Parts: sequence; structure tokens; C-alpha cells
Amino acid sequence: MNRKKDSPFAGLFYLYFDIYIQLEKANPFQNQYAFALITRPPLYDQVKLLEQEWREASGLGKLHVKALFHQFVYELLQQL
Repeated sequence: MNRKKDSPFAGLFYLYFDIYIQLEKANPFQNQYAFALITRPPLYDQVKLLEQEWREASGLGKLHVKALFHQFVYELLQQL
């Protein structure tokens, strides 16, 4: 009596082993993937505005930048 064939996990082992062999052959994590955007993402414009405002900001301008940053975080969390 062969204990490996009688084990309830034998089928699961062979399934995972087959998946492992297929992944080793295909090696999908070594491929490079990319895509081109048709338009700029909406958050990009907010980041550019944040940068511009920060460079030009004085006392009250820094408060405006903080408000813009909070708006950016809100929009980012909405997209998650």
C-alpha cells in the first residue's frame, strides 16, 4: 500500500505541482507590461497644481496647499 497515493492531499499536491510547472515554463513575472494613456489621469492635474502652489506659496498660500492636499487624498481614497 502506497501511503502517498492514499493521502487525501495527494490530488491537491499534484494540482499545485502542475500549476508550478506551468508557471515555470511560462514565467509571466519576467514579462514587461505597459499601456499608454489616452488622456491624463485627473489626479495628475491636482498634483501639478499642488506643486505650483507650493513653490509660489506664502503664509496663507501654504494653508491653501494643505487644503488642496486634503482634497487630493480624498479623491485618491475615492478611487480605491
